Amino acid sequence: MLFRSKMAGWGSGNKWSLLGGMRAVAQLVSYEIPVGLAVAGVVLWCGTMDLHAIVGQQYHPGVFSLLGWNLLQSPFLALLGCVLFLAGLAECQRTPFDMSEAESELVSGFNTEYSGLRWGMFAMAEYTEMLLVGALVATLFLGGYQSPIGEEWIVGLPVFVETVIHVTIFVAKIMASFLFMMWIRWTLPRFRVDQVMRLCWLTLVPLCLVSLFGIALTMLAAGGAENGVAYGRLPARLQPTLGVVGHLISWAVPMALGLLIIRLARKKHGQVHPALRQLTGGGA
Repeated sequence: MLFRSKMAGWGSGNKWSLLGGMRAVAQLVSYEIPVGLAVAGVVLWCGTMDLHAIVGQQYHPGVFSLLGWNLLQSPFLALLGCVLFLAGLAECQRTPFDMSEAESELVSGFNTEYSGLRWGMFAMAEYTEMLLVGALVATLFLGGYQSPIGEEWIVGLPVFVETVIHVTIFVAKIMASFLFMMWIRWTLPRFRVDQVMRLCWLTLVPLCLVSLFGIALTMLAAGGAENGVAYGRLPARLQPTLGVVGHLISWAVPMALGLLIIRLARKKHGQVHPALRQLTGGGA
């Protein structure tokens, strides 16, 4: 994506396209950082970089298989999942982060001089990246190809039937993320370039660092690890031993602090933050 935007702006011979390519590169380089930090949080929690092992570690026996998904293990992991999705939108240059291609900004940005099949290749690359972001979010936070309900019985089916069901579930999760990205494009207004960069460096990156620190504290407070449940052909892996009380505390304390911060922010700025009020035209 980075190479595509830069070379397209440079090779077009148009100064506006070159400027759009430079803005696209600045955006993509910036948002690679929260993406990497969000993935690092999952790696820290699971203790592995193997995507298949990360999916297997999210397995939870019983009726409600989704209770083992990383999205529900910690509020910090849930926050990292949201950050990864937003940063993925920016990486795909989708609304509201499509300022590098905005027709109202730079005459369609770095792809101004391209039409026909060449423009179609840009569009195909964008939608392919959307599918990739959906697959990454599903794998790291939504149990991968696991079913939210009844995964224990699916594993016991014949291999061919199990494979078909798991592929269907995984594609359904990817398409849900894909359709959500399209819905956002129809709903939200476009950010300005300064708002895009400010969101990355002053909001998403600090949230990722706080989440990494919170995950580390949660694992330290667990006091140890134990073998989880073997999943399919994957052996059991070590998991933090939080227990029911530990999970309740790990959710209650961050949520209470978050509500306190929101209350203080509303007391200082009112119900709507000044930046959001300015974006939506509610104030000068």
